[in-house]
Amino acid sequence: MFRTTLKIQNYGSSELKYFGYGVSLKIPANIIGDASALYSDVPAEYASAIATDIMVTRPEITVTIGATFDDGVESGYQSNIKNNFDGDGAPTVNDDITLTYAMGSKWVNKGADPVEIYECVDASEGAAIWIRTAPIIAAVKNNFDGADSPTAAEDSTAGYSVGSKWVNKSTEPVEIYECIDATEANAIWIRTAPAATTIMSNFDGAVAPTVNDDVTEGYSVGSKWVDKIADPIEIYECIDASEGAAIWIRTTSAAAAQNNFGAATAPTAGNDITEGYTVGSKWVNMAADPIDIYECVNASEGAAVWVQTTSTALDLSSPGPIGGTTPDIGNFTSLVSNGLTQYGTAEAVADDGTITLPEITAGGFGMLAVGQDEARAIFTVDAFGNITLMTSSGNVVANADTDGRICIGTSVANPVIIRNRLGASKVVIVTVWYN
Repeated sequence: MFRTTLKIQNYGSSELKYFGYGVSLKIPANIIGDASALYSDVPAEYASAIATDIMVTRPEITVTIGATFDDGVESGYQSNIKNNFDGDGAPTVNDDITLTYAMGSKWVNKGADPVEIYECVDASEGAAIWIRTAPIIAAVKNNFDGADSPTAAEDSTAGYSVGSKWVNKSTEPVEIYECIDATEANAIWIRTAPAATTIMSNFDGAVAPTVNDDVTEGYSVGSKWVDKIADPIEIYECIDASEGAAIWIRTTSAAAAQNNFGAATAPTAGNDITEGYTVGSKWVNMAADPIDIYECVNASEGAAVWVQTTSTALDLSSPGPIGGTTPDIGNFTSLVSNGLTQYGTAEAVADDGTITLPEITAGGFGMLAVGQDEARAIFTVDAFGNITLMTSSGNVVANADTDGRICIGTSVANPVIIRNRLGASKVVIVTVWYN
């Protein structure tokens, strides 16, 4: 059997009893110098592991590996377990039975400082388990009885280190933190539980939320609001909780608009939200000849605005506008309905060709469609000609003159100019209600 001589010197004040790899050693204290050193012959294949094992366990002990020789004796200790005494990293779940490791296999990570020793306790394929047996991990300081959250001052000078835990018992629910950086005066603690601050919501609302249901009321982005009085129930989500300017969007489908398909008169400003009408509601005046059809574009209380969608009130022979000037373009109509002027046109517009809308004196809104659904938009316009797109296809821009786009307002100017820059002649349909 091949054996290797180890020279062991103990510079410490206590002895060490070592058992491992079939070797039993008692290393006395204070054996310093060659004359008093302990010499031991160990199995050659385990000499390096034994030396490392001893020095990791007791850093004050020095082990020098000496010569290897054959003592001519058959070994009474032969192991068929695979070990790795020259590792350059910690073992993983894949250092398993397929690589011939087994329960009891040893692994020395020489790349660590100090050197780490592992033992396999489960060699299952793809799920090997290795436990570190040396060096012993120092106990981490924790605070399981905190009365507040940890700060940057709870650092290495206070005994905390990476991995330290902190429990803030003053909160409801209790908060748990973990230290990820213990640098002096700059410690960083992250909250690991609860995962996130509970977002305030209102699941028992009797009305829709307003701009004042904001951060001062405890609401934040992501807050939910349920209006249980609405039929069907409406659900809202906060997307901006700024004080006095909260924005809530309804996430449920809009309820079917109330309509009146059997009226005997035209709708008035009093046929509003208080009567259940909303934007999009329809009204049919059966007493008119021919029948008149209206659509609600503003349901504000006492100021509802309905536009006539049938052509009985159109005077195509005299299309003069009210509250604006007549654009010098082809086929258009202009009418008055409940205080609004309606303008519309449908015409072929050459590439780089334009349509000029009437001059807007107060404000309005409109719709645009191009070709067979090649472009579309719903927009508003103010008295300065500034366009705001409420919804549009990707090839529509506002207040800009951009190649490859339908440009509603090539700049902020009144009257508004619509330009076709799609690269070819297109049929453009525009309808605008304004005053």
